Amino acid sequence: MQKINQFNQYLLEKYPTIWNTKIVWMLSAGIIVHILFFIIGYVSHINPKSLQTSNVTDDYFRDGIILIHLIISILMIVGWLIMMLKNNAFKNFYPNSKGKLFSQFFQYFVIIFVCTTFYFPYMIGFRMYINNKYPDAEMKKNIETINLGKAFLSQDLELYTEYISLIRFTRKLHTKKTVTVNLLSLSRRDLRK
Repeated sequence: MQKINQFNQYLLEKYPTIWNTKIVWMLSAGIIVHILFFIIGYVSHINPKSLQTSNVTDDYFRDGIILIHLIISILMIVGWLIMMLKNNAFKNFYPNSKGKLFSQFFQYFVIIFVCTTFYFPYMIGFRMYINNKYPDAEMKKNIETINLGKAFLSQDLELYTEYISLIRFTRKLHTKKTVTVNLLSLSRRDLRK
């Protein structure tokens, strides 16, 4: 605690604008939370079944991580504003130059940016996990294997169901032996009429 107080005293004496905006503490807290969201993104899809849904990249919003993001962001910004506005130069009519005002605005912008962009490290962690777990060369090989077997799979559901119903109909005809029509010799056009 004494080191923190010494560091705050040093910033107050040498860099009062940086001390007042609390940018050092907000950046360090923001970086820690960014690292936490990176780790969450990296481990969020360790189970391969979680990757078998459509739009996996929207899991950030569907799983409620966005709510955690918003709560942390709001708490960080409100805490920062409370700490910063205790010693506000505008409140005390302290004269500031244009350069100092611009540097304060830039520091405010950086703090708000760091406190609200937790989505990006989450997605970077998620993409890094996917790239590490499923390398491109292996995936190309798997895609080629799947494409070779695609010829044996029915992609059009109607053709598959028509074939199944045709087989069932011919079984009924052959078991009853009342109709002597050979359905297999009929053309496809005759069956659609």
